[in-house]
Amino acid sequence: DLDPLDVREQRRKAAQEADDARKAEKARDRWTLARCARDYHEREVEPVAKPVHAAQWISSLENHVPAALWHAPIDTITAPALLEALQGITSHERARNVSNLAETLRRIRQRLDTVFVDAIFHGRCVGNPAAVIGKKLSKARPKKAGQLAALDYRQAPALLARLRSMPGTAARCLEYAILTAARTSEALLAEWSEIDLTAGTHVVPAHRMKRGEQHTVYLSPRAVEILRAQMGQDERLVFPSTQ
Repeated sequence: DLDPLDVREQRRKAAQEADDARKAEKARDRWTLARCARDYHEREVEPVAKPVHAAQWISSLENHVPAALWHAPIDTITAPALLEALQGITSHERARNVSNLAETLRRIRQRLDTVFVDAIFHGRCVGNPAAVIGKKLSKARPKKAGQLAALDYRQAPALLARLRSMPGTAARCLEYAILTAARTSEALLAEWSEIDLTAGTHVVPAHRMKRGEQHTVYLSPRAVEILRAQMGQDERLVFPSTQ
């Protein structure tokens, strides 16, 4: 015959193990990729990063990681599933800045890598699929063509003359970029709120500058002439898309 005390102890242990299993399951469901990422962002990114960068850090994940994966328990996410999700990312159809998609994917993978490392440290998962897919994601990207050769400075006058003879916003935008030594995005995304024609300045706000510092461009007479010709085409953008 079984000792009643042994039977009771076995039942107590079985009940305790079942309760622990339920708690573990509940905790696993609670720590989704989204919650882990936001938790890491709140603790590690927001306190040290500039507000614009901190907001961009988490929004890049929220906007690009598919919802099914974003809200899945972090310890259920596999490397193949994560690789497939990142390979499916495309540029936003309304994006005007021709930013490099490969660079976007690189940053997203790196940010996910830090999230998984943090989750491992806190016992929320045991593997890091973002680290595993690094090389495969790189190989899956389109190969970059060789860099275009820089224009010889002696050919610049002929190029400007040709641009001035061409109609359309694209030609005006390129000529303006050359005259102001602006980066592509600084010219393409120029807004009328940044322009002071009376003072002859274009003040590029900090959030659109690579170093995060406001930059004032002093305009030549021809640059001002281009801007005046662009007036009335769009309420916000200086060089609106015609597509």
